[in-house]
Amino acid sequence: MTSIIRYELRSLDSLPWPHGLGKSEYRRLERRLVALLGSGCLTPAVHKRAFETNIDYKNVVLEELGARAWSRDVIDVAAGAATLAGAAPLLGVDLIDDEQWWAWVREQPIADPFVRGWLISPPDITGGYLDARHRITYLRFMCGPAFSVLVRYQR
Repeated sequence: MTSIIRYELRSLDSLPWPHGLGKSEYRRLERRLVALLGSGCLTPAVHKRAFETNIDYKNVVLEELGARAWSRDVIDVAAGAATLAGAAPLLGVDLIDDEQWWAWVREQPIADPFVRGWLISPPDITGGYLDARHRITYLRFMCGPAFSVLVRYQR
């Protein structure tokens, strides 16, 4: 069965919650969240609840992710990519591969390489899992639930 790919603008509140925020380059964040959230730190519902109710969670996430180089520009990059994608003729269209989308991106006069990078490889949603969970979590804190981002959705 062939997968269907769709590039979409989605509000942050419509995106899946992370199955944890740790990985090799985020070990300190992972340790701090395990200490704060316990064994549930790999559960999306625990992250959502902590986001909504736990100021310590907010402080840990913003301190750890805010120290990353990408955090300085991620809001502008995500907004720039969403603005450009909003004019894409393939936005919201079912595709069988990424080639048509990538061809459209290559044709655009985009000065910012990070915006181009987001357009080429936006956060991916496959099987209910969201990659780019660190950027999306940071954006949730900084921009609010209605902020729209470009995502690649595969089903």
